[in-house]
Amino acid sequence: MREIHFVNEIRAIEDITIGHRFRRDLGDLSGLIASIRDIGLLNPPVIASDGVLLCGARRLAAVRQLGWRQLEVRVQTDVSAGLSAVLAEQHENELRLALAPTEEASLFAELREILGADARHRQEATRFGAAAALGAGAGGEDSSPPHEATGKTREHAALAITGKTSFQRLEQINKIQQVVEDPHLPLAVRKMAETTLDEIDAGAPVDPNYRKVTTAVQLAKATPPPVNEAAKASAEEIAKLSREALEVDRARRAEHVRALAAQRLTTRPVRRSVKALFYSWQELDGWTQHYDVEQVARDLADHEWEIVRRVLAESVAFLDAVAEARATLAAHNSPAMAEAG
Repeated sequence: MREIHFVNEIRAIEDITIGHRFRRDLGDLSGLIASIRDIGLLNPPVIASDGVLLCGARRLAAVRQLGWRQLEVRVQTDVSAGLSAVLAEQHENELRLALAPTEEASLFAELREILGADARHRQEATRFGAAAALGAGAGGEDSSPPHEATGKTREHAALAITGKTSFQRLEQINKIQQVVEDPHLPLAVRKMAETTLDEIDAGAPVDPNYRKVTTAVQLAKATPPPVNEAAKASAEEIAKLSREALEVDRARRAEHVRALAAQRLTTRPVRRSVKALFYSWQELDGWTQHYDVEQVARDLADHEWEIVRRVLAESVAFLDAVAEARATLAAHNSPAMAEAG
């Protein structure tokens, strides 16, 4: 984790640039306004050197409602130009910077660290009694609970960079980037990871490539290269390592699926409530909107696709039987049947 550098300054509120990513519904500010009025602004918002807001939108909105014209801010002096430019965008529908997946992941990691540092600072500011005065605002009033890399912090960082709260894909790319930079790994593994990042930027799916790279790292650690390893990794070596990693990963996943299937056959089914059935289907409502057909077709292995098809077939058969049973019940409960009885 890199060290975050801050400098405290007094800035005019009108000189702070608030991008559209922070102009969302900020919720009820009354509690935060009351605490700032009573005990002051314990944790100033964070801005870049050029005045772009990095975190603290709720705090800034609260002091604006209190009539403040200027406030203390923490200026982070080492923000990348890319992150500052993205967060400075004023309109969601304006021509956005064309960011490759790896660029998005790098900016996400940078902002995640900033948000984590801000959360730790808020924790320090409220540690000795101020939390009681702030109530729920000690952590959650502004952006995320005061814990580093919490789910909320990662969600906020992902939302600011990509417009979506999903961060798993970004973190997978971050881990591949770390492999490229790791001097303790064999050169062939690092080069394979570098090639993989290029493929991802060209449109390749992230998850299977992430698994391929992590498997290659595991294989390399299990069989360390000789001390006199060549200074250069040939294209053939990289391709061979990539194929081996893919084969091992697929074999592991297939074995895992077979183990689950065997367990399913030997384990007695547990009866669940009808409400549990309803909630399971309610959770699936609209699920198709969250996936891309082409990506699913590319990323699902054959054995995984067979499981999906089997579950679908079993579900259709079960629901057809339920529909038939419901029709029978309806016929028995009809007025005509009641009169006949």
